[in-house]
Amino acid sequence: MNTIAQNSTTLAHAPNQRIMWVDILKGIAILLVVTGHMPHPGGDLHPARHLIYSFHMGLFFLLSGYTCAFSFSRHPSIRLHLQKRLLTVLLPYIVWCVLSPLFFCWREGLEGTHSPEHA
Repeated sequence: MNTIAQNSTTLAHAPNQRIMWVDILKGIAILLVVTGHMPHPGGDLHPARHLIYSFHMGLFFLLSGYTCAFSFSRHPSIRLHLQKRLLTVLLPYIVWCVLSPLFFCWREGLEGTHSPEHA
């Protein structure tokens, strides 16, 4: 067993057990991303936006790195781990990248033909 997997199993009590404080921080980080992307009265110069943008992505990277060790420990090899990630992350991403432009072009076509500006 590699060092990452050994360390990760000592950090968690069971391989599939959730770590409450990590889940809470992930929830907070998600809320901060949503809040950061909402329009603020002061626009991009609003102090809250600067505060949120100063750490929210770093928080995601920190949590991802911390939980990555647990993810690797559940698979007997890095190859199997990467194969699973390709199917669960990369494949849906590719499907989204292909279908979303088609949908938005279709939607623009519908709106463009029925809008008063194009009459």
